[in-house]
Amino acid sequence: MWQYALWGVAGALVNCCVKFLEDSQRVNGWPWAKDRNGPGGGVYSTWILVHLVVAGVVTFTLANTDFITNEVVAFGAGVGWPVLVKKIFASVESAALPTAGDGDGGGHG
Repeated sequence: MWQYALWGVAGALVNCCVKFLEDSQRVNGWPWAKDRNGPGGGVYSTWILVHLVVAGVVTFTLANTDFITNEVVAFGAGVGWPVLVKKIFASVESAALPTAGDGDGGGHG
């Protein structure tokens, strides 16, 4: 099962490479360079590490529940799951934050 987790990490690495190319074009250079509106090297490397860990953990978990039955599916899960987890957390965050129409007004009385 741990081999499927490695395939998932490989899939996430491919996803990170595509994101790197997109970010390089957006900032016209190295995306981690702060002087080019990048986030900085520490933030960028942390993002990559979290991306790979999420892919490995989710792929390993799915492989243990028999959803993943071969390397191709594990690779695809590694490509897709970090993106899906990001969207899930974004929707949970937006649901948890109060909106302007909640009547709170934002004041602290």
